[in-house]
Amino acid sequence: PEEIVGAWLKESGRALLALDAPLGWPIKLQQALAEHQAGEAMGASAHALFRRQTDDDIYDRFRKRPLEVGANSISRTAVAALDLLQKLRFSTGMAIPLAWSPMDVNPIAAIEVYPAATRLAHGSEGKGGSIEGLEPLLDLSALDGILPTSADAIDALVAVLAAADFIQGRARAPLDLV
Repeated sequence: PEEIVGAWLKESGRALLALDAPLGWPIKLQQALAEHQAGEAMGASAHALFRRQTDDDIYDRFRKRPLEVGANSISRTAVAALDLLQKLRFSTGMAIPLAWSPMDVNPIAAIEVYPAATRLAHGSEGKGGSIEGLEPLLDLSALDGILPTSADAIDALVAVLAAADFIQGRARAPLDLV
């Protein structure tokens, strides 16, 4: 996949990569692991170690809790996404920083998206793998009326909507940008 995406990035000149994966770790987990010795207490609550401020913010806004990046198998997805970003940086020779505002997408940047929160932000109660209620917001003409059948591919469409929200200034940055 990185060869295909790398070629697109080189050709496009400007791009926003919207990744459905955590791209950062809870601050307390970073601090605790740097000093941790086997057999010792972690020095922080499990909540502080495994949930990010942005995860709590999403829950407060939408009553939907993202998987805990430090505790669930989503951490493997996070590592894979970060590895992909690094491979793309290497193969393209381009910096791909994380973007915190639309002005940061110059020429290429990446953002973390959460399709479930994007659905809820647009008033859709659809579950993962659904675009129910989002159809008017998506230009599906390139698909010739044939929607993907896998939940992951459909969530990728919702990630594109999240990227459009970001570019148009309708997304909220994390409260803690550390």
